[in-house]
Formats: sequence, structure tokens, C-alpha cells
Amino acid sequence: MKQDNQINNVVFKKLKIAMQYTSEDILGFMTEAGFTMSNAEITDILRASSHKKYKIAGDQFLRKLLHGINLVQRPDTPKDEVIVSE
Repeated sequence: MKQDNQINNVVFKKLKIAMQYTSEDILGFMTEAGFTMSNAEITDILRASSHKKYKIAGDQFLRKLLHGINLVQRPDTPKDEVIVSE
């Protein structure tokens, strides 16, 4: 398995492939969750870990992505719903 700090990248890649999301979809989810990022940042996260422009996806990134997907897929969810973090 990958190192602990790369787990979020693996989850992100597998989710993107399994659900057939495009980069525009991901940007839409992040915007819906109130998190701004560029297409280049998404590309950096999706790169191979050996690439020089590889970027590790933090916990906040994955948390906001899942929250944005929830808001888009379940529009009846209140936007101001608090995300509980440990």
C-alpha cells in the first residue's frame, strides 16, 4: 500500500475513475463546497508520485470533495451543514 500521506491521492484517483468524473466535475464539486482550486492543482494531485510536480492531497481536500459531491448528488442537503472533523 502507498504511504500514509498518499492515501487521499489514491482515494481521489479511484473515485474519479470509478464515477467517471471529469476535471470540470471535480471543480464543480469543490466550488459547491466553497473550496476554490484550479485545474492545474487537480492535475498535480492526479500525477504519479514520482513526478516532480506531484502534490499530496490533504485531508481537507478530500473532505471538501466528498462534501461537494454530497451537495450536488443530494440537493436537499443544507449547504451550511457543518462538516464534523476529529
